[in-house]
Amino acid sequence: MREKSQKYGMSFFEWAELCYKIRERDGRLCRICKKSFDRPLSVHHIVPYRKSKDNSTSNLMAVCRRHHGKLENDYRRMNGLTHFLRKYIEENKAIE
Repeated sequence: MREKSQKYGMSFFEWAELCYKIRERDGRLCRICKKSFDRPLSVHHIVPYRKSKDNSTSNLMAVCRRHHGKLENDYRRMNGLTHFLRKYIEENKAIE
């Protein structure tokens, strides 16, 4: 069991800093619908952390809450990467 002060293998402060960097990198837009929102965007692990233990910027993307929920549900239902995420990975290999 992880400590309460940990999230995804790092402190909450480190996770918050990383999320800020990802949101800035993605232009504060949802990577799926390309819209901006008044609320902070969620940061999504393309390959789930529970499987990859990967917090690298190439495995993270900013998404709105609606699409974050959809991605999580699609992943669970399909038991793997969705077509959209495969395409995103290919198009953004150079982003780091």
